[in-house]
Amino acid sequence: MKQKVSNLKESAYKSIKAKIIHGHLKPGDAISEDELQAELNVSRTPIRESLIRLQSENFVVIYPRKGIFVVNLTPKIIREIFEVREFVEPQVLRKVFRKIDKSWLLDMKEKLSLDMSHLPNEEQKEYFVNLDDHFHNHLLELSENDYLIDMMEKVYDQVHRTRIHTFFAEHRSVSTKEEHVRIIDAILDEDIELAVNRLLEHVIMSKEVAVRNLLV
Repeated sequence: MKQKVSNLKESAYKSIKAKIIHGHLKPGDAISEDELQAELNVSRTPIRESLIRLQSENFVVIYPRKGIFVVNLTPKIIREIFEVREFVEPQVLRKVFRKIDKSWLLDMKEKLSLDMSHLPNEEQKEYFVNLDDHFHNHLLELSENDYLIDMMEKVYDQVHRTRIHTFFAEHRSVSTKEEHVRIIDAILDEDIELAVNRLLEHVIMSKEVAVRNLLV
């Protein structure tokens, strides 16, 4: 019985979190516990405990007697998220550089280079955002550092929210693909310093675009 309750809590938590990360619940949206109960077919307790957990992770904010809201993306939040990436990701790339499989890189390059313009915007966005996630998460997993992976997964969940809202801003869909290909080319050429510099440039550019478009 305890296991069943635990599974319900975890399932509710993951479902609500996914709605926020993928933009189905947008920054600033009010959250209805009753609607979540009906949609997820669970009691109030797993919903309430999930929302409390999500508040601790800075996805929602709970105001007693006022309501529950998705945390807004602010310039401060975006800068702090990307500051972590600027510190960590270049060092991760250095650590795993010799472990990266070249066939995986070539496959990623091919997928990034595909013309998806025939697809609706939302499907294009989902395709390339998922590729972006896969690229950075794969490098992280190669580190085999569980503490680092756990920390960065929380950061990447927040990053995903910014990608969803800025992907088509300033032709970002084109430039971010090109930036990843440039990183991949440098790794294939076994030029670690160039690869690290291109990765850092990509992270900084992503931050600047996200902040600019948040303020529009």
